[in-house]
Amino acid sequence: MASLAASGSALALAVPMTLNNLAGGVAGGLSGSGPLAMGFGALVASFVLMACGHWLGGWAIAGGKKSALAGAEPRVCAAAVFFSLAIAQLLGLSTV
Repeated sequence: MASLAASGSALALAVPMTLNNLAGGVAGGLSGSGPLAMGFGALVASFVLMACGHWLGGWAIAGGKKSALAGAEPRVCAAAVFFSLAIAQLLGLSTV
């Protein structure tokens, strides 16, 4: 995705994002939530998580050589987060 964004392929990025929004709409419709509530919830969740990721990235860079995340591959860090979420769900520690 990052290489698509850098190359300016707006259409190639628009399709996965549209499918993500479609899936969110279907989930909201099945749960009985209205589109305004779902849209606002998605806006807040996206902003908060983006702000947390921005803070974490800045912290990792500011730590320099002392930080455990300094020089870490972002894709490996993201994979570790998703893997830990999957394990938490398998163990019943999370209902997300």
